Amino acid sequence: MWDKLLTLNALTYMKKVSEGTEDDTTILPFFEYLQENVNYKVIVVLATRWHVYDVVGQTGISINYVTEKHASRFIMLMDYLSKRFLKGELK
Repeated sequence: MWDKLLTLNALTYMKKVSEGTEDDTTILPFFEYLQENVNYKVIVVLATRWHVYDVVGQTGISINYVTEKHASRFIMLMDYLSKRFLKGELK
């Protein structure tokens, strides 16, 4: 399932929305951290509900799951996955 979540398109999206502050050297270690520390089922459930949380809620969830170090990356990834879910591309 991780292969459906952590795709090249997700990587490209994150690089684009970060406006050059993120690249392969920061995003790929985040992907590894995520796989080692968070169950993919949690990511899928969060992606289905991500759009209902406000910024404060999203930030709190992010810090809870991936620490402050990766929180902004988690938010970018969840924005991407949430959009995919809403389009019916993620099931």
